[in-house]
Amino acid sequence: MNQIYLNNNLLLIKVKKTPLIIRIVLFIFTFLFFLFPLAWIASLFIGKQITVMSIILTGIFLFSGVYLLRLTLWNTYGEEKIYINPTKLTYEVSYGWFKDRVREMETLNLDYYIKPHPSGEDIGLLAMRSGTTEIESVIPLKSILLEDLIINLKNLKS
Repeated sequence: MNQIYLNNNLLLIKVKKTPLIIRIVLFIFTFLFFLFPLAWIASLFIGKQITVMSIILTGIFLFSGVYLLRLTLWNTYGEEKIYINPTKLTYEVSYGWFKDRVREMETLNLDYYIKPHPSGEDIGLLAMRSGTTEIESVIPLKSILLEDLIINLKNLKS
């Protein structure tokens, strides 16, 4: 599977999908974390009492469900989009159904480099710096791929 796509001024880095069994388990837990609060709300209609603890547990399950949904979508559809224009670089993280905030920086004195991954293996993260602003990719890639990518990105800039 090709994780990196570079086309004109768009760099797309996709997450390497986790094994199917792990994604299935994540989807099941996500579904259950949303199902439990809905079952509690439905039980209110048949005469169950509202307690402080049930409200707290419903909130915990809903927030955990949203977190698990994001985690599941990231492991299935996650990608980073980096738009490189003559004046600015735009970085966006997409979860498939959600998108994170967009980060921008000027491309004046833009420098690409590899930031070592904490695992210490032969993998790293693509990092971009312009002046005091720095944007770092969150998807780890093999250092050899990153070196080739940086060469292509520097050639794109020229």
